[in-house]
Amino acid sequence: MARRELASTRRRDGVGLFGDTTSLTGFGLDGDLDDELEDEFPLGDGTAESSAEVVCPYCGESVVVSVDPGGGSFQEYVEDCEVCCNPWSVTVRFIAGVPEVSVNRLDT
Repeated sequence: MARRELASTRRRDGVGLFGDTTSLTGFGLDGDLDDELEDEFPLGDGTAESSAEVVCPYCGESVVVSVDPGGGSFQEYVEDCEVCCNPWSVTVRFIAGVPEVSVNRLDT
């Protein structure tokens, strides 16, 4: 259960839907969850770039693509070149909030 969902299950008096849930160890939601989330999604300074410049493997034009930092640290998807409309296989890796983006021909 995500942090936001967990917070929404609590009443104003701090008692959750299942009674007093100050210790959630039995539900797998103990302090280790925060450590695991921090490892997978480090907070850093709270900023991440949301665009990157790539070169189309078909037409050779430089194109700026939007990337979604909220999609995880590793992403793969298909996107068409906005110049020649050919499909790319896009791979995105976020390292310290900076996207490393590679595009390859989809037909290979």
